[in-house]
Amino acid sequence: MISGRTLGACTLLTSPVAMKLLNGDGTVRGKAALREYFLRGIQAFPDLHFDLIDTLWGTETIVVYYFNNVRGNKTAEVMLMNPAGKIRRVWANYDQ
Repeated sequence: MISGRTLGACTLLTSPVAMKLLNGDGTVRGKAALREYFLRGIQAFPDLHFDLIDTLWGTETIVVYYFNNVRGNKTAEVMLMNPAGKIRRVWANYDQ
């Protein structure tokens, strides 16, 4: 859901999946670490795809709500934007 063109310089992503894939605290820091996180996810789940359910807009945030075919669940990613419209921070939230 996130591309390199939309990321700000100090991007953070916090996710329970990141905790499992990277064996860390669940927070991925910076573009290089995000690239590694997404690469590991694609390698672990080569058939991964997402079906968009909805997008919601706030004054500084966007929420992308989608279905994840691998996990078989719904995910909501809350994205905090900087003044230039780049993503500064992302929180991934999952149903069971």
